[in-house]
Amino acid sequence: MMTARLTVVSPGALAALPDCGRRGLRRAGVPQAGALVSDWLCIANLLAGNAASHAALEFFGGGLTLRADAAPLRLALAGPVQAEIVARDGTRRSVPSWRGLTLAAGETLRCPTIAGARLAYVAVHGLQVTPLAGSAATYARAGFGQLLRSGDPLVAAVAPASVDQCIDPPPLPDGARGAVAIRVVPGPQA
Repeated sequence: MMTARLTVVSPGALAALPDCGRRGLRRAGVPQAGALVSDWLCIANLLAGNAASHAALEFFGGGLTLRADAAPLRLALAGPVQAEIVARDGTRRSVPSWRGLTLAAGETLRCPTIAGARLAYVAVHGLQVTPLAGSAATYARAGFGQLLRSGDPLVAAVAPASVDQCIDPPPLPDGARGAVAIRVVPGPQA
């Protein structure tokens, strides 16, 4: 498989590479972790041509910026993110969410804001991640995974020739639409 490189120019807030999480380790004190909105993770992955449970970039509040370095990459956006692609010459074009797209070598994907929710996902076709205890999900307390930082390189497959796919935006989760009453039970970390 030919590989391409993607550089994290800016991670935004709390950007990480979750998948669907670790299962079967609660008895050892390891929580599942994983994507906070697993449906959106699965949608992004399927639009990018990955298995639904593959790791993808999860970020909060906007600010994520990624650059394709030497080869085209296949990406997909899920969540109500307002994105744009910046070409090498500086021209910009708006990219709607809930779709797959090809990021050409030298192009930058900017995700400055998220509207109507707190987080969004960018899936990368063939993203290479190293699982720990069966998952790529970040669990900082135990030192599993890490938050992304500016300059981090990500390796993925070169974009296959394919047609951009898109879906109609699904409804936002109840918590994203406004205040919701929740029950809080203090745990051992309280």
